[in-house]
Amino acid sequence: MEEKDLFDLFREESENLVEQPKAETWQRLEKRLASSRTRRQRRKPVPTQWLVVAVLVALFAIMGVGSWFVTRDHELLLRGQKQFADLQFLIGSWSASEGGVGDELVFEPKNKNILRGVKTVKFKDVLVKRDTFVIENKGKNNAFLYQNQSYILKNTSENVFTFQATDGSVIRLRQSLDNRFTVSFGAGAVFLYRRM
Repeated sequence: MEEKDLFDLFREESENLVEQPKAETWQRLEKRLASSRTRRQRRKPVPTQWLVVAVLVALFAIMGVGSWFVTRDHELLLRGQKQFADLQFLIGSWSASEGGVGDELVFEPKNKNILRGVKTVKFKDVLVKRDTFVIENKGKNNAFLYQNQSYILKNTSENVFTFQATDGSVIRLRQSLDNRFTVSFGAGAVFLYRRM
């Protein structure tokens, strides 16, 4: 027997391997193909115009929400700047005296966002205490920095500026129309200052 290559064997025997399916099998296959075609035809694709409309609606919704946040942020920034501008009445020298105790405040602008203040307390012309403090515009809010504590301007109404610290303590500045203002610390001490 002569040696044959495995591929030659397959090639020679492949002619005998051809098998024809029965007619019944062909009919079943054709039925299946026809039913899948009709199923595909029944399922209508979503028209692209509706898809475009949905994308546009989502895009406008995102833009609207983003616009609201930007506008709100801008309004807060403008409110903070207006409040700081309203506090400019403090620039200058102020004094208060009672029973031999002289209290002098001097406010000066350090830059466009900071008012620097110096408080000097004298008893019968002898220096007792000297404090510095700052009122700073921090964009959306204004802070009153005094004795290592930050007071945030919570609200303003009719020339009253209320600053509140995180511990709940409050400093109120009340402007009078006759070149005076008062400073009150919570429900405690109230100081009346006159322009010098």
